[in-house]
Amino acid sequence: MPSATMTHRAVHLTSVGVALTLALTVGACTSGGADRPPTTQSPTAAGATFTQSLTDRQLIDRHPNGAVMTVRGIQIRPNSIALDVSVLNGYIDEIRLVDDALFRDRDFYLVDDFGNPYRYDRRGGNPDLRIGAGQELTGSIVFLGRVPPEATTVAVKTNIGDPAAAVDLSERDRDTQLPSFYIDGIPIP
Repeated sequence: MPSATMTHRAVHLTSVGVALTLALTVGACTSGGADRPPTTQSPTAAGATFTQSLTDRQLIDRHPNGAVMTVRGIQIRPNSIALDVSVLNGYIDEIRLVDDALFRDRDFYLVDDFGNPYRYDRRGGNPDLRIGAGQELTGSIVFLGRVPPEATTVAVKTNIGDPAAAVDLSERDRDTQLPSFYIDGIPIP
């Protein structure tokens, strides 16, 4: 059973791999341009961390089963990426964003615009990212890997076996507990 704290409408995950909110270091400096939202840079022991709020963008995927994923922010760390998301389960049963059942091994990835995959860090209390019917998961999901400086965007892909494979949005099943979300064009700060 996943380790989660239930509230009236939300499942809040508290684990190493999934944090409730993006934490910003005190004294961070902000930068941005006319065509890019402001980013926040925070120094760390291993390098800089860059954070960007994406609440003003329409980075949403509505799955045919009724579940909805919204990307609200991104944080680039020296050796990982934290994606601030909200997933509302509008399906009649529990859904999972990761399916590691025997012989299926469908995972949750970010893929940058150069094709580099970043796998979801499962080391938390809810490794399959389960969301009960009518519940909402909110927080930061961590993906492992170092982002090259030339990468400018990432795409979300859930429940896929091969991160290089395309997600056919027209082939998604309405009656599934394993929704395949796809959101492209998430800017890297």
